[in-house]
Amino acid sequence: MGNSKVFMGILINFRKRYAQAFHGKLESTMGILINFRKDLEQEIVKKVFKIKKQKENVGNR
Repeated sequence: MGNSKVFMGILINFRKRYAQAFHGKLESTMGILINFRKDLEQEIVKKVFKIKKQKENVGNR
């Protein structure tokens, strides 16, 4: 349940970041979507790595 909240938070932040870029700029939409996907993948990898590291630290105590 906690992981889904993390990913939802990531999506909400990205939606806010890229929302203005979509208004009136159809010609650049594809480039924006490609960048959005790359940024989203990077954020997800960072969050997953952070969660795994936290679990390892708890296990080592």
